[in-house]
Amino acid sequence: MAEVKLTKLTNDNVRALRETMSSEQAAKVRLTATTAVFEMSAEEAAIMVSYLQSQAAQDHGATGHPYKSLTAVRRKLEALEASETSATASTPFSPTAQKAPEALAELLRLDSNE
Repeated sequence: MAEVKLTKLTNDNVRALRETMSSEQAAKVRLTATTAVFEMSAEEAAIMVSYLQSQAAQDHGATGHPYKSLTAVRRKLEALEASETSATASTPFSPTAQKAPEALAELLRLDSNE
């Protein structure tokens, strides 16, 4: 399974992740005071954080916490995703690699129990 680790996160970055993730999403992310380890690819993690940021904008507005605190997390993941994409650009096309995993759809689903 792919795993992505982000380091040098601020307290607000980590707090925003904790506050916005559903229990299913949180089960796939290990957080410390300054790190986040996503048990998924950088692309899947970037999609998830973009979704969290979108939800935060709807719930709290796009001018403060947690929306703004998720921006650095999303940008770091997008940079990792871009580096992964450029590293695999020389590999032959694989139709299965282009399909989004079903688990990602499950991660993005809102937890109805919360």
